[in-house]
Amino acid sequence: MLERNRAFETSLYCPGYLAIGDDSGGRAVVMALDDHRQALFLVDHGAMTPDCFEPLAPSLEAWLEAGPCLPE
Repeated sequence: MLERNRAFETSLYCPGYLAIGDDSGGRAVVMALDDHRQALFLVDHGAMTPDCFEPLAPSLEAWLEAGPCLPE
């Protein structure tokens, strides 16, 4: 996971977030690195800014409980 974040320069283009997965189609699943924001988002690797985030789940726990699926 750390290598993928380095390769996609997540800390540069999406500071404060960590990519925890992707859809194999150019979009990353990101979550905030602080304790205040628990939601997961889907964002294009080419536009990793919060204004481009698509809400995915209110938390990692909720996403896993629902079956970690990604929208097409």
